[in-house]
Amino acid sequence: MRFKVIKVSHVLYYSVAIILMALIIALVLRLFLISRTEPMEQPAAPAFAADAQLADKTSSDMPAQDEADFYNISLDKALPILLGQPSPETQASASLASFISSIASVNMGQPNSLLNFQIPMLAGAPQYISVSSRSAARTTPGVEKIEDEDGDIILHNSDDEVNIDINDVTDDMEDIQLTGSGPQILIYHTHATESYKPSSKYNYKPDNSRTTDTDFNMVRVGKQLAYYLKKDYAINVYQDVTLHDYPSYNDSYTNSLASIQKDMEKYPTLKMFLDLHRNAYGTSNVNPDDTVTINGVPAARILMVIGTGQGFKDKPQYKENYKLALKLKDELDKVAPGISKGIMVKTGRYNQHISTNAVLIEVGSDYNTLDEALESTKYLAKAIANVVKQ
Repeated sequence: MRFKVIKVSHVLYYSVAIILMALIIALVLRLFLISRTEPMEQPAAPAFAADAQLADKTSSDMPAQDEADFYNISLDKALPILLGQPSPETQASASLASFISSIASVNMGQPNSLLNFQIPMLAGAPQYISVSSRSAARTTPGVEKIEDEDGDIILHNSDDEVNIDINDVTDDMEDIQLTGSGPQILIYHTHATESYKPSSKYNYKPDNSRTTDTDFNMVRVGKQLAYYLKKDYAINVYQDVTLHDYPSYNDSYTNSLASIQKDMEKYPTLKMFLDLHRNAYGTSNVNPDDTVTINGVPAARILMVIGTGQGFKDKPQYKENYKLALKLKDELDKVAPGISKGIMVKTGRYNQHISTNAVLIEVGSDYNTLDEALESTKYLAKAIANVVKQ
């Protein structure tokens, strides 16, 4: 009697085919039997404190919902067919998601788990990558939700730092001519709720280095800067005190752009636009060099940020804005040596397309106290006064 020899490859082939057929049959049966299952419950929207962590925390602290939004957008961009798929609320999707999760450890509510399943090495990698600044572990201009070059609304994480040829940019710009009787400088705060460490003089309870109390957040810093500009230099300033990042952090730049446009329409004399922030390190194990002692008094150091608007439909003339930042830095070096941390150029836009005299200014960080931030505003005011002509 002769036995027919079956190749191992054939055995593997038939085994895989049988397993796939069994899975398909099981899937069809599961969808049929659970067709009356109630829809999946939608996850609750992130609270203010969790939403605000998108800028202030490291990648391991990112809210799950924000992380899911990032991957949803990425998958939609890469695989347009996903845009036409049924929503998770439908009964079939609920059953399918449950089935896939049971056999592949993939959570359909967390799209990054699909990528991690296909590419295991991603499972241990950070979901957000921040690029360190020269002497800072992280800066917080943050996420922008703006129309891109294709007309799509996207979440743009603008942490990436870029290099430009500074030989092409000099501080030979002429002083900004202030004309008219209306406000000349707009001070506003895209991330108004950012705050500082409590001190004996300013004792309050921040929530993740943030507060809506305008006596302790960036509005207070802007108020002090406006005070010095008006009192010491007779410069007409308008401060917009809107909390643009509350309750939605992701809409911060959209909200502040709307305020800027409204302010420009109301005050056509506006010529300089200053967005005051403070840097943040969150839970990072760092020792930032964010304090300098001037005349025996500690002050928060100042960093200026310019955006190139990479990928955005309406781009800023960033080299012109850089000229203003460079001139302010040079003046700060003169009036208070050591207070300036320089200029950082990043891929974000930061609404700097609205003018060629627009700068984002980081006054210290969450390692500073409000006392130190307020002390810095007197030097910043003098630097600003030195670059304008009345």
